[in-house]
Amino acid sequence: PEPWEPLAFALLASVTLSALLAWYLARPVKGLRAAFAAMAEGRLDTRVGGLMRRGDEFSELGHSFDRMAEKLQTLILDQRRLLHDVSHELRSPLGRLQVALGIVRQDPARLDGALARLEREVERLDGLIGEILTLSRINSGVGEELAEEVDLGEMVEGIVHDARFEAGSQGREIRFAERGGVRVRGRQALLARAVEHVIRNG
Repeated sequence: PEPWEPLAFALLASVTLSALLAWYLARPVKGLRAAFAAMAEGRLDTRVGGLMRRGDEFSELGHSFDRMAEKLQTLILDQRRLLHDVSHELRSPLGRLQVALGIVRQDPARLDGALARLEREVERLDGLIGEILTLSRINSGVGEELAEEVDLGEMVEGIVHDARFEAGSQGREIRFAERGGVRVRGRQALLARAVEHVIRNG
């Protein structure tokens, strides 16, 4: 063999190994770059752990990315759900405010009664905003929900009273017949919101 042949073979082997090593190292980097780009475009379900089963630092980095992506997805979905709930929750007091204003326009002599209703609904809006902020903290893992003893009959009676005011402007009637006292432990404000949804949707 020629004297240069072993050197050429060694050089070719070195270049081949270098290329394979570069490909081995560049592949996970490209995968992570693509994953970050997908997350930036709003594809919150992007994960890379399944593509990096290597048992090295890149694999750990992939798992860290997946944990970050999962947490980010949860936070964003919770925020979207909260915005939807806020828009739904505000409809009840805002609807009664509109009814009270309509009554005043039709009959200014009923201003005093309407003002009392307006003040009450403004207070409800203020309380509702506080509840929404509390719910946001709970969903974010900050603080804990405190339970209390709630009289369901008394709570529903108050909700029906408010709903009757709104329904009367639409020619509808709501009746409530309490069947014994029922007491439970929970968040009264959140329970009231749930019952109010059922009544208003009905």
